[in-house]
Amino acid sequence: MYRRHFKVLSRIKLFVFLVLLFAACDKGLFPPEIPRIALNFPITPEGGDPTGAWVPHTTNPVDVGILDEEILSYLDSLVINTELSGEFFFSAAESCFVHAFMTMHALAYPQGITTPITYSIFDTIYGEGHYQVIDDVALHLPVKSTNFRLDTLGFTAHQNDLNFITLPNTFDYMGIMEIPLYFVFHLVRSNEKALSKTESTFHLYHK
Repeated sequence: MYRRHFKVLSRIKLFVFLVLLFAACDKGLFPPEIPRIALNFPITPEGGDPTGAWVPHTTNPVDVGILDEEILSYLDSLVINTELSGEFFFSAAESCFVHAFMTMHALAYPQGITTPITYSIFDTIYGEGHYQVIDDVALHLPVKSTNFRLDTLGFTAHQNDLNFITLPNTFDYMGIMEIPLYFVFHLVRSNEKALSKTESTFHLYHK
């Protein structure tokens, strides 16, 4: 009687051990899926094929959009000079390499004030590893940014150009106000893996 009970108990322990072992191996072979997030891009991405090597557009690398009409209502005009240097590479095997440096120089004219307010932002975007395509129009990337969240980007790709659209971000301006904004990165296909430096001026006027 005792031996039979011992054998049953041993089989139960062996079964539990095998189940736990299988579960552990299963998690090791299949990493957890990236949590689903709401993809509410300010501009609707169209998707396409993002594979290849890309560098910033020579004349218009970055557009900046402000998502708060109330903030804009206090300004007579706003000029944002942008620069972007770096390299973006995406393989068909869903691996990527991103290393870029972005600067923004803002020149704002509040209503009734002739002296402009100037402010500069410097941001490094870097990362490499596996990327995931979401709903055929967005990429989840293993990248980090100095000031912004840029790990999920909507994209519109054509044969020789690629646009990345960011989700809304918030920038803390000197602890005075939080400014909601987004970026559109304009890239062109590169046949060589060479760094390029480009710059543009993005004008936003509000009367």
